[in-house]
Amino acid sequence: MTPPPTVPATAVVPPVAVPVPLPAPVTVPTSVKYVTLRSSNGQTLTGSGTLADGWEPTYPALTDAAVTLHGSNCKLRWTSFDLEEGGADCSYDYVTVAVGQLTRKYCGQALPPTTIYSGENMRVTVSLHSDKDVQKSGFELTFKCDVSEPAPVPALPPSPTGTICRDLRTAEGSVESAWYDEGGADYSCAWYAAEPGRCASYGSGYRRVYTAAEACCHCGGGAVTHAGVDFKKASNAYALGAEQYLAGVHPAGMLFARRGAAYEVTVRASLTRSVRARLLHDGAPYPSSMYRVKESALGGEVRVQIVLEADAAIGLYTLAVESQEGLAEAPMMILVNAAEAADAAYMNAEARAEYVDSTDGVIFVGSAESPRGGLHSYDQFDWTQVAVAARSLRRMPVKDRGDLVLVARHLSYAVNKDICYGRWSGSYTTGHPAGGYKCSEKEGRPCRRPGHWRSMSELFELHTSLGYQRVQFCQCWVFAAAYLTCSRALGIPARVTSVFNSAKDEDSNRAIDRFYRFEDGALVPAATELEHDSVWNFHTWNDVWFRRTDIDCAAAGAASGCANGWQAVDATPQLRSAGGSGVVGPEYQMGPASLNFVRANLHPTCPAQERALATSTAGKHGCYDSEFVISEVNANVNQWVEDAASPTGWKSPSPSHRPQWERV
Repeated sequence: MTPPPTVPATAVVPPVAVPVPLPAPVTVPTSVKYVTLRSSNGQTLTGSGTLADGWEPTYPALTDAAVTLHGSNCKLRWTSFDLEEGGADCSYDYVTVAVGQLTRKYCGQALPPTTIYSGENMRVTVSLHSDKDVQKSGFELTFKCDVSEPAPVPALPPSPTGTICRDLRTAEGSVESAWYDEGGADYSCAWYAAEPGRCASYGSGYRRVYTAAEACCHCGGGAVTHAGVDFKKASNAYALGAEQYLAGVHPAGMLFARRGAAYEVTVRASLTRSVRARLLHDGAPYPSSMYRVKESALGGEVRVQIVLEADAAIGLYTLAVESQEGLAEAPMMILVNAAEAADAAYMNAEARAEYVDSTDGVIFVGSAESPRGGLHSYDQFDWTQVAVAARSLRRMPVKDRGDLVLVARHLSYAVNKDICYGRWSGSYTTGHPAGGYKCSEKEGRPCRRPGHWRSMSELFELHTSLGYQRVQFCQCWVFAAAYLTCSRALGIPARVTSVFNSAKDEDSNRAIDRFYRFEDGALVPAATELEHDSVWNFHTWNDVWFRRTDIDCAAAGAASGCANGWQAVDATPQLRSAGGSGVVGPEYQMGPASLNFVRANLHPTCPAQERALATSTAGKHGCYDSEFVISEVNANVNQWVEDAASPTGWKSPSPSHRPQWERV
C-alpha cells in the first residue's frame, strides 16, 4: 500500500484514552514551565508548558524515557526536532506519541505536524527511544491540555430482559481468579465500575489476557448468559476478526458476527432436540436462506453453530435460543466479512488493513493548482458509529441487505438524508434552516463550519444526541468521511476520492455545454436557460470494493467479472436518480458505478435494474449512474455561439473563433 502523504498544518485526532496508573499529575502552570523527559520520566503533566528531551548536547545511547500529558483537547506544537534518520519505519532512534491504540512514530529532522488530540480526559504519552549508535540533539515541543473532569460513561441500551452478565476470569496454571488489568490486582472490574469515566478512559488499554472492555460487564464486556446459554461474545469476536468492536463502550449483551462464518454458542442441555436457535428481525424471522443452524451434543452441553451464508443480510438483528430452561435472546450485529473469499467484499490482508481496519486518513480539498490534505479520524469501530451505520439500513427490506450493490447505493442516500445537512453559503454557526434545527450552542444544538468536522466520533455523537437529526453543517468531503465511517463500520472496504475540476453534466451527453454570443466582435457568455452544466473546483466522494454480478459483461464484450473491484458512490449526490432499495422514485443517491467501466468510458447495462425501472429513465440511470461519473471525470467542454439562422438557435464557432477544446 502507498503510505499516506505528509499531513500539512494542524491535524485533529479524536480521543482514545489509555489507563495510566502513575504518580499523581504534576501541575504545570499556564505561565509555561520548561520540563524534560530527563527530569520527569514516568510522570504525568497537566496544563501547558514546554517539553524537551533535556540532554545536552545530544541525548544518550540506549535511552527510553516518557511522560504523559493529561487533560482535554491536548495540542502539541513541535519547535525543534533532530533525531537519527531511520527510514520509513524509524528503525533506530525515534519519538512516539501514543493515544490509546493510536501511536505515531517520528524520526529524522522534519518537524512532526502540529496536532490537536480532541476530547475529554485525554492521556497523550510522548516517549523517546535511542539505540547504541548515532545520537542527535533531540526535540522540543510546546503543549497545552485543558484541565477538565473525567467524561461520564455514555448511556447504553438495556441488556435483554433476564440476561445475566458475569465478569470474565483468568487462570494461572490450575488456579482461576477474577480478572484484573496489567496494572495489578487493584485494577479489577470492581475498580472500573467504581467511578464514572473509567471504562471510557481506560477500558481499551492495559490488556492482561483481556481488556476491561472485554472482561467487565460494566464496560460492555463479560460473558452473557441467560437460561443456560453462553453466547461467548469475546471468543467469537476474536475468532471472527471482530475484536475491534469490543474495544470501546458498547451494549453489554451485543454480539458481533460475520457472514460467511459460524457463530458458536453453548447451551446447558443434554439433547440437541431440546434446543432451537434462530435469527429474528423485529420479532419476524430473518431470511432462512441466509443461514443454517448446526447442533452437536457434548456431555451436558449442546454446541450450537449459526452458520451465516456469505451473502447474508448485514445489520442489527436478534439471536434467540430456546431450551428446556427457557428463552435466551441477545442483539447480534452481522458484519461483512472481507477476509472470506466467498464474500463479495473479499480483499487480501494488506488491503483490508488499509480499507477496512484503518481508523483515520487524509482527505484532499482545494483546487487542482493548490490541493491541500487534512487528517480525518473515522473511529468506525466505536459503538455510536456502528449503531448509526446499522440504523442507516432501516428503510431497506432485510432480503436486500445482503446485496452490497444495493447497500452501497442506499448508504449514499441515507448519509445525506439522515446524518449530514449540507450548506454552501451563508452563516455556518447561526440560523434555523428548513428541515433542520435552530443553531444554539447553549441548548446543545451547535452548528459548525464544514471544516470543523475532522472527527467522525464528534459528528456521530452529536447526530445521536440530537435524536438522529442531521448535523449542521457539512460539505462534500464531510459527507464522504461519514459515508466511509458507515461503510467500514459494516465491514465494507471503502476509501475517499477527491476529484479536481469535477463536471456536473445534467443532460447525459458527456459534455459541459457553454453558450456565447458576439458582442462588438468578441465572444461573451450568453444568458440562456440551456446552460445548466457546471464544473466544480473539486468534489469528494467514495469508492467501495466488491464483486458485481448485476452487470452484463457479455453485452460489453468483456469477460465475466469485468466490473469487479472499486465502485464510485457519492453521499453528496448532485442529481436525483432512480432505482435501488428502500426508496420510491428518483432520489438523491449515486452509484455504485464500476470504475472499470468509467475508465473505459463505457456505460454498462444491468438487466435486472433496467427491468425494475421499466421507464424512460432506465437508460439514463443504468447501473448505477455510470454515465454521470464518466462525465464528472472525463467530459468535454462544448462551446456554442448564438445563431438565429440555425434550427436550434446555436452553432459551433467557426475555426477562427473556436476556442481550444478543453477536457474536464
